[in-house]
Amino acid sequence: SKAVSQSIGSVGDLLTYTINVTNPNGNPMTGVSVSDVLSSKLSYESASSTKGTTNFNAATSTLSVNIGDMAANETVVITIRARINSSASAPDRIDNTAQALATNLPGVNSNVVSTQLIPDAIPTTGEFGTEPSAYAAWGVALALLIANLATAYLKRRAYAR
Repeated sequence: SKAVSQSIGSVGDLLTYTINVTNPNGNPMTGVSVSDVLSSKLSYESASSTKGTTNFNAATSTLSVNIGDMAANETVVITIRARINSSASAPDRIDNTAQALATNLPGVNSNVVSTQLIPDAIPTTGEFGTEPSAYAAWGVALALLIANLATAYLKRRAYAR
């Protein structure tokens, strides 16, 4: 499985991706590796794994993790830290997925995790009821837009009479 630290972000935010690679079988897996290609909208900062070695290829923006063998029911946790760079802008969405391979099993893709970019002027923290304030701010902006459009429509309609 895979998770991301922020589902909403802005340029400059540091995202942390966590990948849990689990051997759910009663048998060992051999030659386990994980590959994760980062979006061009992300700048790689670091990676770690509870087992094996990590290697980031900057030319291809690919993190490779060589886990090796995994015992039955063993879980390895991989953490990737990457910053949203200036090539990203709202309303871009940054999707990310990883692929795990093993010598004795076919490749398996992780779930896709996403971060939706929002303009820097809208806060990404705090709460309004149970909704993050970013959603509340978008809601207010949308309500104002609708009100302005309705007013312009009514004025135009009154003028046409």
